[in-house]
Amino acid sequence: MEISIKNFGTIKSAKVKIGGLTVIAGENDSGKSTIGKILFSIVKAFSRIEDELVENKNSRIFDICESIYFTLRRNISLNLNSEIRKHFIPPRFTDNIQVHGEDAIYERKKHLDYLLNNEEINENIFKEIADKLEKIKYIISEDEDPKEVIRNAVRRAFYSEFKGEIASKSTNENATVEVNDGATRLIKLEWNKSELFNLDLNDDISFDDVTYFESAATIQFHHFIQVARTLFDNNQSRNRDLMVPLHIKDLSKKLHDSMYNLGLNESENLSEFKDIYEGDFYFDRDSSQFILQRENYKINSGNVASGIKNLGVFDMLVQGNHVNSKTLTIIDEPEVNLHPDWQVKYAKAITMLASKGANIIVTTHSPYIVEALSLYSDKFTLDIKFYLTQKSNTGVEFDDVSENLPEIISKLSKPLHDLHMEVDDDF
Repeated sequence: MEISIKNFGTIKSAKVKIGGLTVIAGENDSGKSTIGKILFSIVKAFSRIEDELVENKNSRIFDICESIYFTLRRNISLNLNSEIRKHFIPPRFTDNIQVHGEDAIYERKKHLDYLLNNEEINENIFKEIADKLEKIKYIISEDEDPKEVIRNAVRRAFYSEFKGEIASKSTNENATVEVNDGATRLIKLEWNKSELFNLDLNDDISFDDVTYFESAATIQFHHFIQVARTLFDNNQSRNRDLMVPLHIKDLSKKLHDSMYNLGLNESENLSEFKDIYEGDFYFDRDSSQFILQRENYKINSGNVASGIKNLGVFDMLVQGNHVNSKTLTIIDEPEVNLHPDWQVKYAKAITMLASKGANIIVTTHSPYIVEALSLYSDKFTLDIKFYLTQKSNTGVEFDDVSENLPEIISKLSKPLHDLHMEVDDDF
Protein backbone atom coordinates (compact mmCIF):
# COMPACT_ATOMS: atom_id res chain seq x y z
CA MET A 1 0.00 0.00 0.00
CA GLU A 2 0.97 3.63 -0.42
CA ILE A 3 -0.22 6.83 1.27
CA SER A 4 -0.19 10.09 -0.70
CA ILE A 5 -0.47 13.43 1.12
CA LYS A 6 -0.75 17.00 -0.15
CA ASN A 7 -0.98 20.32 1.74
CA PHE A 8 -1.50 18.66 5.11
CA GLY A 9 -0.04 20.75 7.93
CA THR A 10 3.62 21.37 7.10
CA ILE A 11 3.62 18.68 4.39
CA LYS A 12 3.47 19.98 0.83
CA SER A 13 3.63 16.52 -0.77
CA ALA A 14 4.56 13.00 0.25
CA LYS A 15 4.22 9.47 -1.06
CA VAL A 16 5.17 6.73 1.38
CA LYS A 17 4.84 2.96 1.03
CA ILE A 18 3.23 1.12 3.93
CA GLY A 19 3.90 -2.50 4.87
CA GLY A 20 7.02 -4.25 6.12
CA LEU A 21 9.57 -1.75 7.44
CA THR A 22 9.47 1.95 6.47
CA VAL A 23 11.87 4.61 7.77
CA ILE A 24 11.22 8.36 7.59
CA ALA A 25 14.22 10.51 8.49
CA GLY A 26 14.67 14.25 8.75
CA GLU A 27 15.03 17.20 11.05
CA ASN A 28 12.51 18.35 13.65
CA ASP A 29 9.21 19.89 12.50
CA SER A 30 9.43 18.30 9.07
CA GLY A 31 6.21 16.29 9.04
CA LYS A 32 7.61 12.93 10.17
CA SER A 33 5.17 12.60 13.06
CA THR A 34 2.31 13.96 10.94
CA ILE A 35 2.37 10.96 8.60
CA GLY A 36 2.32 8.62 11.58
CA LYS A 37 -0.70 10.35 13.12
CA ILE A 38 -2.53 10.39 9.78
CA LEU A 39 -2.09 6.63 9.43
CA PHE A 40 -3.02 6.09 13.07
CA SER A 41 -6.25 8.06 12.59
CA ILE A 42 -7.28 6.17 9.46
CA VAL A 43 -6.47 2.65 10.69
CA LYS A 44 -7.96 3.26 14.14
CA ALA A 45 -11.20 4.52 12.60
CA PHE A 46 -11.49 1.37 10.45
CA SER A 47 -10.48 -1.00 13.26
CA ARG A 48 -13.18 0.42 15.56
CA ILE A 49 -16.09 0.17 13.14
CA GLU A 50 -17.92 -2.52 15.14
CA ASP A 51 -17.51 -0.50 18.35
CA GLU A 52 -18.58 2.60 16.46
CA LEU A 53 -21.82 0.99 15.32
CA VAL A 54 -22.66 0.28 18.98
CA GLU A 55 -21.33 3.59 20.37
CA ASN A 56 -23.16 5.65 17.76
CA LYS A 57 -26.47 4.00 18.70
CA ASN A 58 -25.76 4.37 22.41
CA SER A 59 -24.95 8.06 22.00
CA ARG A 60 -28.22 8.74 20.15
CA ILE A 61 -30.18 6.72 22.71
CA PHE A 62 -28.53 8.59 25.60
CA ASP A 63 -29.53 11.95 24.09
CA ILE A 64 -33.18 10.84 23.90
CA CYS A 65 -33.11 9.41 27.43
CA GLU A 66 -31.71 12.71 28.67
CA SER A 67 -34.44 14.64 26.86
CA ILE A 68 -37.14 12.44 28.44
CA TYR A 69 -35.66 12.92 31.91
CA PHE A 70 -35.52 16.70 31.66
CA THR A 71 -39.08 16.83 30.31
CA LEU A 72 -40.31 14.86 33.32
CA ARG A 73 -38.23 16.93 35.74
CA ARG A 74 -39.74 20.15 34.46
CA ASN A 75 -43.28 18.85 34.91
CA ILE A 76 -43.06 16.68 38.05
CA SER A 77 -41.23 17.27 41.33
CA LEU A 78 -38.60 14.56 41.55
CA ASN A 79 -38.34 15.26 45.27
CA LEU A 80 -41.86 13.84 45.64
CA ASN A 81 -41.52 11.05 43.09
CA SER A 82 -38.27 9.10 43.48
CA GLU A 83 -39.53 6.36 41.13
CA ILE A 84 -39.06 8.71 38.16
CA ARG A 85 -35.41 9.16 39.04
CA LYS A 86 -35.06 5.40 39.47
CA HIS A 87 -36.58 4.62 36.05
CA PHE A 88 -35.57 7.58 33.91
CA ILE A 89 -32.20 8.94 35.08
CA PRO A 90 -30.24 8.87 31.76
CA PRO A 91 -27.14 6.74 32.58
CA ARG A 92 -29.24 4.07 34.33
CA PHE A 93 -31.92 4.12 31.62
CA THR A 94 -29.28 3.80 28.87
CA ASP A 95 -27.48 0.94 30.64
CA ASN A 96 -30.80 -0.84 31.13
CA ILE A 97 -31.56 -0.56 27.41
CA GLN A 98 -28.16 -2.05 26.53
CA VAL A 99 -28.85 -5.05 28.77
CA HIS A 100 -32.59 -5.62 28.24
CA GLY A 101 -33.31 -3.96 24.90
CA GLU A 102 -37.00 -3.33 24.16
CA ASP A 103 -38.05 -4.79 27.53
CA ALA A 104 -36.52 -1.71 29.15
CA ILE A 105 -38.70 0.49 26.91
CA TYR A 106 -41.80 -1.54 27.82
CA GLU A 107 -41.16 -1.05 31.57
CA ARG A 108 -40.85 2.73 31.11
CA LYS A 109 -44.00 2.80 29.00
CA LYS A 110 -45.91 1.12 31.85
CA HIS A 111 -44.66 3.74 34.29
CA LEU A 112 -45.61 6.47 31.84
CA ASP A 113 -49.17 5.04 31.70
CA TYR A 114 -49.25 5.14 35.49
CA LEU A 115 -48.26 8.82 35.53
CA LEU A 116 -50.99 9.65 33.01
CA ASN A 117 -53.70 7.68 34.81
CA ASN A 118 -52.83 9.43 38.07
CA GLU A 119 -52.90 12.81 36.32
CA GLU A 120 -49.27 13.56 37.15
CA ILE A 121 -48.67 14.38 33.47
CA ASN A 122 -51.08 15.57 30.80
CA GLU A 123 -51.87 14.04 27.42
CA ASN A 124 -49.39 16.26 25.56
CA ILE A 125 -46.45 15.32 27.80
CA PHE A 126 -47.50 11.67 27.64
CA LYS A 127 -47.53 11.70 23.83
CA GLU A 128 -44.22 13.57 23.61
CA ILE A 129 -42.42 11.02 25.80
CA ALA A 130 -44.19 8.03 24.24
CA ASP A 131 -42.99 9.18 20.80
CA LYS A 132 -39.43 9.41 22.11
CA LEU A 133 -39.65 5.89 23.53
CA GLU A 134 -40.81 4.65 20.12
CA LYS A 135 -37.83 6.43 18.55
CA ILE A 136 -35.48 4.55 20.90
CA LYS A 137 -37.11 1.25 19.83
CA TYR A 138 -36.48 2.20 16.22
CA ILE A 139 -32.81 3.00 16.89
CA ILE A 140 -32.34 -0.36 18.67
CA SER A 141 -33.65 -2.29 15.66
CA GLU A 142 -32.28 -0.22 12.77
CA ASP A 143 -29.40 -1.26 10.54
CA GLU A 144 -26.89 1.56 10.20
CA ASP A 145 -24.85 2.36 7.12
CA PRO A 146 -21.27 1.20 7.89
CA LYS A 147 -19.87 3.80 5.49
CA GLU A 148 -21.57 6.61 7.34
CA VAL A 149 -20.31 5.24 10.63
CA ILE A 150 -16.73 5.06 9.33
CA ARG A 151 -17.03 8.62 8.01
CA ASN A 152 -17.93 9.83 11.49
CA ALA A 153 -15.15 7.76 13.02
CA VAL A 154 -12.58 9.22 10.61
CA ARG A 155 -13.73 12.77 11.36
CA ARG A 156 -13.44 12.25 15.09
CA ALA A 157 -10.12 10.40 14.93
CA PHE A 158 -8.49 13.18 12.89
CA TYR A 159 -9.95 15.84 15.14
CA SER A 160 -8.61 14.02 18.20
CA GLU A 161 -5.09 14.03 16.74
CA PHE A 162 -4.99 17.40 14.94
CA LYS A 163 -7.70 19.54 16.62
CA GLY A 164 -8.91 20.70 13.19
CA GLU A 165 -5.53 22.19 12.17
CA ILE A 166 -5.13 20.21 8.97
CA ALA A 167 -5.10 22.28 5.78
CA SER A 168 -1.78 24.07 5.23
CA LYS A 169 -1.76 27.69 6.37
CA SER A 170 0.71 28.65 3.62
CA THR A 171 -1.61 27.87 0.70
CA ASN A 172 -5.28 28.12 -0.23
CA GLU A 173 -5.29 24.61 -1.69
CA ASN A 174 -7.23 21.82 -0.02
CA ALA A 175 -5.48 19.14 2.02
CA THR A 176 -5.77 15.62 0.59
CA VAL A 177 -4.88 12.14 1.81
CA GLU A 178 -5.15 9.03 -0.35
CA VAL A 179 -4.40 5.41 0.49
CA ASN A 180 -3.93 3.14 -2.52
CA ASP A 181 -3.33 -0.58 -2.80
CA GLY A 182 -1.69 -0.92 -6.20
CA ALA A 183 -4.18 0.26 -8.79
CA THR A 184 -7.07 0.42 -6.30
CA ARG A 185 -7.80 3.55 -4.30
CA LEU A 186 -9.02 2.52 -0.86
CA ILE A 187 -9.75 5.90 0.66
CA LYS A 188 -9.54 9.58 -0.24
CA LEU A 189 -9.98 12.43 2.25
CA GLU A 190 -10.16 16.14 1.48
CA TRP A 191 -10.21 19.12 3.85
CA ASN A 192 -10.63 22.82 3.25
CA LYS A 193 -9.65 25.41 5.86
CA SER A 194 -12.57 24.59 8.12
CA GLU A 195 -13.72 20.99 7.67
CA LEU A 196 -13.51 17.56 6.10
CA PHE A 197 -15.72 18.00 3.05
CA ASN A 198 -15.03 14.85 1.04
CA LEU A 199 -14.56 11.28 2.23
CA ASP A 200 -14.52 8.66 -0.51
CA LEU A 201 -14.39 5.10 0.83
CA ASN A 202 -13.98 2.20 -1.56
CA ASP A 203 -12.56 -0.60 0.58
CA ASP A 204 -11.15 -1.47 3.99
CA ILE A 205 -7.51 -1.00 5.00
CA SER A 206 -5.90 -4.37 5.71
CA PHE A 207 -4.70 -3.71 9.28
CA ASP A 208 -6.68 -4.96 12.28
CA ASP A 209 -5.18 -2.35 14.61
CA VAL A 210 -2.54 0.38 14.92
CA THR A 211 -0.27 1.58 17.73
CA TYR A 212 1.50 4.95 17.81
CA PHE A 213 4.39 5.02 20.31
CA GLU A 214 6.07 8.38 20.88
CA SER A 215 6.98 8.53 24.56
CA ALA A 216 7.56 6.20 27.50
CA ALA A 217 6.22 9.00 29.71
CA THR A 218 2.81 7.41 29.11
CA ILE A 219 3.50 4.90 31.88
CA GLN A 220 4.23 7.69 34.38
CA PHE A 221 0.87 9.38 33.77
CA HIS A 222 -1.28 6.30 33.23
CA HIS A 223 -3.65 7.11 36.14
CA PHE A 224 -4.47 10.48 34.60
CA ILE A 225 -4.72 9.02 31.09
CA GLN A 226 -7.09 6.25 32.18
CA VAL A 227 -9.68 8.72 33.54
CA ALA A 228 -9.21 11.24 30.72
CA ARG A 229 -11.34 11.22 27.61
CA THR A 230 -10.38 11.77 24.00
CA LEU A 231 -12.05 13.85 21.33
CA PHE A 232 -12.86 10.51 19.72
CA ASP A 233 -15.09 9.44 22.63
CA ASN A 234 -18.87 9.44 22.52
CA ASN A 235 -19.13 8.84 26.27
CA GLN A 236 -21.24 11.68 27.64
CA SER A 237 -20.29 11.11 31.29
CA ARG A 238 -16.55 11.61 30.94
CA ASN A 239 -14.91 14.73 32.35
CA ARG A 240 -14.67 17.16 29.46
CA ASP A 241 -11.75 18.98 31.09
CA LEU A 242 -9.45 15.93 31.01
CA MET A 243 -8.52 15.43 27.36
CA VAL A 244 -5.70 13.47 25.73
CA PRO A 245 -5.06 12.52 22.08
CA LEU A 246 -6.48 9.18 21.05
CA HIS A 247 -3.06 7.60 20.37
CA ILE A 248 -1.93 8.26 23.96
CA LYS A 249 -5.02 6.69 25.51
CA ASP A 250 -4.76 3.74 23.13
CA LEU A 251 -1.11 3.13 24.08
CA SER A 252 -1.88 3.47 27.80
CA LYS A 253 -4.61 0.84 27.63
CA LYS A 254 -2.39 -1.62 25.78
CA LEU A 255 0.40 -1.17 28.31
CA HIS A 256 -2.04 -1.48 31.23
CA ASP A 257 -3.20 -4.81 29.82
CA SER A 258 0.39 -6.09 29.87
CA MET A 259 -0.39 -7.53 33.33
CA TYR A 260 -2.20 -10.35 31.52
CA ASN A 261 0.79 -11.18 29.30
CA LEU A 262 3.67 -11.49 31.76
CA GLY A 263 5.62 -14.63 30.93
CA LEU A 264 3.15 -15.81 28.28
CA ASN A 265 4.74 -14.54 25.05
CA GLU A 266 8.47 -14.69 25.64
CA SER A 267 10.17 -13.64 22.43
CA GLU A 268 13.71 -14.20 21.21
CA ASN A 269 13.33 -10.99 19.21
CA LEU A 270 13.84 -8.83 22.30
CA SER A 271 16.40 -10.96 24.11
CA GLU A 272 18.92 -8.13 23.87
CA PHE A 273 16.46 -5.83 25.67
CA LYS A 274 16.46 -8.31 28.56
CA ASP A 275 20.26 -8.15 28.61
CA ILE A 276 20.04 -4.36 29.04
CA TYR A 277 17.51 -4.08 31.84
CA GLU A 278 17.82 -7.64 33.19
CA GLY A 279 14.18 -8.26 34.01
CA ASP A 280 10.57 -7.90 32.92
CA PHE A 281 8.42 -4.79 32.47
CA TYR A 282 4.71 -5.09 33.21
CA PHE A 283 1.75 -3.40 34.90
CA ASP A 284 1.33 -4.65 38.46
CA ARG A 285 -2.34 -4.84 39.41
CA ASP A 286 -1.71 -4.89 43.17
CA SER A 287 0.24 -1.63 43.24
CA SER A 288 -1.38 -0.10 40.12
CA GLN A 289 2.11 0.79 38.92
CA PHE A 290 4.39 -0.19 36.07
CA ILE A 291 7.14 -2.37 37.45
CA LEU A 292 10.56 -3.59 36.40
CA GLN A 293 11.01 -6.97 38.05
CA ARG A 294 14.54 -8.29 38.48
CA GLU A 295 14.82 -11.76 39.97
CA ASN A 296 13.42 -11.43 43.53
CA TYR A 297 12.82 -7.69 43.72
CA LYS A 298 10.72 -5.04 42.00
CA ILE A 299 11.52 -1.47 40.96
CA ASN A 300 8.82 1.14 40.43
CA SER A 301 9.05 2.59 36.91
CA GLY A 302 9.44 6.06 38.40
CA ASN A 303 12.86 4.97 39.61
CA VAL A 304 13.94 3.46 36.31
CA ALA A 305 16.09 5.29 33.75
CA SER A 306 14.17 6.87 30.85
CA GLY A 307 16.03 4.84 28.24
CA ILE A 308 15.15 1.56 29.94
CA LYS A 309 11.49 2.62 30.12
CA ASN A 310 11.62 3.33 26.38
CA LEU A 311 12.78 -0.21 25.65
CA GLY A 312 10.38 -1.63 28.26
CA VAL A 313 7.34 -0.04 26.62
CA PHE A 314 8.22 -1.54 23.24
CA ASP A 315 8.85 -4.89 24.92
CA MET A 316 5.37 -4.79 26.52
CA LEU A 317 3.79 -4.04 23.13
CA VAL A 318 5.52 -7.04 21.57
CA GLN A 319 4.65 -9.38 24.45
CA GLY A 320 1.04 -8.19 24.18
CA ASN A 321 1.02 -9.25 20.50
CA HIS A 322 0.40 -5.68 19.31
CA VAL A 323 3.32 -5.86 16.83
CA ASN A 324 2.55 -8.43 14.14
CA SER A 325 1.59 -8.99 10.50
CA LYS A 326 -2.03 -7.86 11.07
CA THR A 327 -1.19 -4.58 12.80
CA LEU A 328 0.64 -1.35 12.01
CA THR A 329 3.16 -0.07 14.57
CA ILE A 330 4.44 3.51 14.37
CA ILE A 331 7.53 4.30 16.47
CA ASP A 332 8.25 8.02 16.69
CA GLU A 333 11.95 8.76 17.32
CA PRO A 334 13.00 5.52 19.07
CA GLU A 335 16.41 7.06 19.77
CA VAL A 336 15.04 9.36 22.50
CA ASN A 337 16.95 8.84 25.79
CA LEU A 338 18.98 5.98 24.32
CA HIS A 339 22.77 5.58 24.23
CA PRO A 340 24.01 4.81 20.66
CA ASP A 341 24.69 1.20 21.68
CA TRP A 342 21.07 0.82 22.81
CA GLN A 343 19.84 2.50 19.63
CA VAL A 344 21.59 -0.22 17.63
CA LYS A 345 20.02 -2.97 19.76
CA TYR A 346 16.59 -1.34 19.35
CA ALA A 347 17.09 -1.20 15.57
CA LYS A 348 18.03 -4.89 15.54
CA ALA A 349 14.85 -5.84 17.41
CA ILE A 350 12.71 -3.75 15.04
CA THR A 351 14.31 -5.32 11.98
CA MET A 352 13.93 -8.87 13.31
CA LEU A 353 10.23 -8.27 13.98
CA ALA A 354 9.77 -6.86 10.47
CA SER A 355 11.56 -9.88 9.00
CA LYS A 356 8.92 -12.06 10.67
CA GLY A 357 6.07 -10.10 9.07
CA ALA A 358 5.47 -7.12 11.37
CA ASN A 359 4.51 -3.80 9.74
CA ILE A 360 6.53 -0.99 11.32
CA ILE A 361 7.07 2.68 10.51
CA VAL A 362 10.03 4.38 12.20
CA THR A 363 10.49 8.15 12.23
CA THR A 364 13.95 9.30 13.28
CA HIS A 365 16.71 11.89 13.12
CA SER A 366 19.42 9.53 14.38
CA PRO A 367 22.13 8.35 11.97
CA TYR A 368 22.71 5.39 14.32
CA ILE A 369 19.12 4.23 13.92
CA VAL A 370 19.17 4.73 10.14
CA GLU A 371 22.42 2.88 9.53
CA ALA A 372 21.62 0.07 11.96
CA LEU A 373 18.21 -0.51 10.35
CA SER A 374 19.86 -0.56 6.93
CA LEU A 375 22.62 -3.01 7.90
CA TYR A 376 20.32 -5.36 9.80
CA SER A 377 17.85 -5.31 6.93
CA ASP A 378 20.66 -6.48 4.64
CA LYS A 379 21.58 -9.17 7.18
CA PHE A 380 17.99 -10.45 7.40
CA THR A 381 17.36 -9.95 3.64
CA LEU A 382 14.51 -7.55 4.37
CA ASP A 383 13.17 -5.04 1.87
CA ILE A 384 13.16 -1.64 3.60
CA LYS A 385 11.98 1.78 2.39
CA PHE A 386 13.79 4.99 3.36
CA TYR A 387 12.37 8.51 2.98
CA LEU A 388 14.06 11.83 3.67
CA THR A 389 12.13 15.00 4.48
CA GLN A 390 13.17 18.18 2.64
CA LYS A 391 12.03 21.55 4.04
CA SER A 392 11.52 24.66 1.90
CA ASN A 393 9.60 27.94 2.05
CA THR A 394 6.57 26.27 0.48
CA GLY A 395 6.46 23.26 2.82
CA VAL A 396 7.96 19.81 3.33
CA GLU A 397 8.42 17.20 0.62
CA PHE A 398 9.36 13.55 1.05
CA ASP A 399 12.04 11.97 -1.15
CA ASP A 400 12.39 8.21 -1.60
CA VAL A 401 16.10 7.60 -0.91
CA SER A 402 15.96 3.83 -0.52
CA GLU A 403 18.69 3.50 -3.16
CA ASN A 404 20.76 6.38 -1.81
CA LEU A 405 21.19 5.87 1.93
CA PRO A 406 24.31 8.10 2.16
CA GLU A 407 22.04 11.09 1.45
CA ILE A 408 20.23 10.49 4.77
CA ILE A 409 23.45 9.87 6.70
CA SER A 410 25.00 12.98 5.21
CA LYS A 411 22.04 15.18 6.12
CA LEU A 412 21.69 13.85 9.66
CA SER A 413 25.45 14.17 10.24
CA LYS A 414 25.70 17.65 8.72
CA PRO A 415 25.49 19.54 12.07
CA LEU A 416 28.57 17.69 13.33
CA HIS A 417 30.39 18.35 10.05
CA ASP A 418 29.48 22.04 10.24
CA LEU A 419 30.73 22.19 13.82
CA HIS A 420 34.11 20.79 12.77
CA MET A 421 34.29 23.29 9.93
CA GLU A 422 33.47 26.16 12.30
CA VAL A 423 36.11 25.08 14.82
CA ASP A 424 38.70 24.48 12.10
CA ASP A 425 38.03 27.94 10.65
CA ASP A 426 38.46 29.52 14.08
CA PHE A 427 41.73 27.66 14.52
